[in-house]
Amino acid sequence: MNLLIVDCDVNVNRILRKIFVGMFDDIFEAIDGQEGLEVFFDKAPDVVVAEVVMPRLNGWNMAKAIRRRKDLKQPAIVFCTCIGPRLNEMTSPLYEADGFIDKPIIPEELIDVVERAIQRRNEGDYDSPVVHP
Repeated sequence: MNLLIVDCDVNVNRILRKIFVGMFDDIFEAIDGQEGLEVFFDKAPDVVVAEVVMPRLNGWNMAKAIRRRKDLKQPAIVFCTCIGPRLNEMTSPLYEADGFIDKPIIPEELIDVVERAIQRRNEGDYDSPVVHP
């Protein structure tokens, strides 16, 4: 199983990589949504963890572009963002995210949300995104 991390802060990418090392076979990184799409189409990761607020192409529009490609295997998408819980709760379903969590990152909570988002995607349960309580 492969992971794509998309965040414009290279330090966040580094932290997320450390959190997920050993959990995924390969971990790819991108610094904005445009690069994230390029990596997605090249590598076809099983999971995408993305910030929403990024230059060039934001995480919402990146997720929307991924979901439009019905001809491709659809990954679990988790927004790991700084936009706040209320905005996350309102927007994540609109962009068909499988889960969301707010920054600052608590590694155990992020892992939990990602694991449940993978399970949700595998079971075809798309009613509401997974969020850590």
